[in-house]
This record gives sequence, structure tokens and C-alpha cells, in this order.
Amino acid sequence: QLVKDCIVLLHNAGLRVVSVVLDGNFTNQQTAKKLGCKFKVSNIQPWFQHPCNASLLVYVVLDVCHMVKLVRNLIADYKVISYEENGALQMVKWEYIEKLNKLQEEEGLVLANKLKMKYIAWTKNKMNVPMAVQTLSTSVADAIDFLREDAKDPDFQGSEPTTKFIRKIDHVFDHLNSKNPLGTGLKAPLRLDNQDEWQQELNNTMSFILDLKDEKGRLLRSSRRKTCIIGFTSAIKFVLAIATELLRREIKPFNYILTYKFSQDHLELFFNF
Repeated sequence: QLVKDCIVLLHNAGLRVVSVVLDGNFTNQQTAKKLGCKFKVSNIQPWFQHPCNASLLVYVVLDVCHMVKLVRNLIADYKVISYEENGALQMVKWEYIEKLNKLQEEEGLVLANKLKMKYIAWTKNKMNVPMAVQTLSTSVADAIDFLREDAKDPDFQGSEPTTKFIRKIDHVFDHLNSKNPLGTGLKAPLRLDNQDEWQQELNNTMSFILDLKDEKGRLLRSSRRKTCIIGFTSAIKFVLAIATELLRREIKPFNYILTYKFSQDHLELFFNF
């Protein structure tokens, strides 16, 4: 009711609320459901009717930064997760990230990434977003690929599924966390002229995340650790919907969308001071 009251007050003041951002804990998910959202895997609907105008939608996004932390927690706890490719399970293993950190510490060299021991012992800093993002970053995937393909290190053979998984998570985070109007590539703002590109990328990643499995081939979206799966899926659906609406609306359409604007960071930084 408090959420509805805030939306109504803002509406009466001449402002339209287009989105509500929450982290993914159970209470917030239940709040979103009571407002009209659906988070069942078979029917994820991250929006509800505006309480003052039934023709308008208010979108709900589970904070992407929080979802990245949950994905890091998931693979670190499970040690092995998988996805299916060409009829076979491809194993994503946390041990390759551990081996990379161990090698860098022993050699005293860093292969162009920010991985450190505190990133491996993440439970002491589980709320730290940059640590989770850097653990599952393209730079870590590049280092593992280098050790496997160029250095021919036997400890990293078979790590292809792991680096593919890391890149998928890193890329979707970039799409859902764009900050700079002049950004390029995956960090570019969402525009109509690059819509085909970001729509395809987000849809492909959504399918990949929904099909993630545990070591025995059981779908993670049906497990007790499904929040990160549902969170990323609903965030992608939200961005696809809100971007299309704002970029294509008849009156004063947006020139571009910076997805970082839908982050919870702004609230947290405000109250941090």
C-alpha cells in the first residue's frame, strides 16, 4: 500500500512513475506479486497496472547488481553448474577461477584482471558489488582462455564452458548497467538504431540463463537458488519492454536509454551520505 500511495502522490504532482527497483529478497518479491507482478518461470511479468491509470504500466526490476552477487554466490557454493550444448552438458566450474587466482599469487604476475584472494574468499565481502562483477568479468575469462589456449596449461584444459558462462554474465550486466551516453559496444546506451543488436543479445542471454542447470542436469530455475535466474530474466524482460515504450512513444520519445538509471545505486548512494 505504501508503494501505491507513493505512486499516487507522484502522479498527483504531475510525475509518472515508470519503474520500481527492488533487490531480490523474498519480502520484496512478495510485495511485487501483491502489486500484480508474476515471477513464475513459466510466466514472468515484471509489471503491474498504474493505480491512477489502468492504461499505463509500472515496471518492477530486481536490482541487477544484486543479481550478479547472487550468481557469484551460486557458482561459488555449487562449485559446478552446467548448460546444455549440442546434446551434452557443459560444465561450468568455480575451480578454474580459484586456479587462476592461485597461479597469479604464486607467480607474482597478474594476467590483466583484478582477481585477488579476497574475491575467492567472498563470504567476508558478500555485499561488495565490484568484487562480484570483477570475479565474473571478461578479463577473468580472457586470462583463463590464455592459459588454456596459448600457455597450454593442463590445469585449465576443459575450461571453455566456464569462460563462456562468465562472458554471458558479464555481457548482460553491461547491457543492463549502461551509464555513458557516448558508450560503445556492450556499454552503449539503448537506441532505436541499435535495437536489433541489443534485443537479440538480451533474448539469447535470457534463454541461456533460463536453461542453466546444476551438475546433475536439473534446472536451476526450479531450485531453491532460483532468485538470480528469475531476477536476470525479469530484468531483461523489463528492459526490453521499457526501452521499446520510451524510445517509440509518440510524444517526446527518448533518444536513448541508460539502463543504469534503473539501478538501486542512486538510493543507496544518497542515503550513504
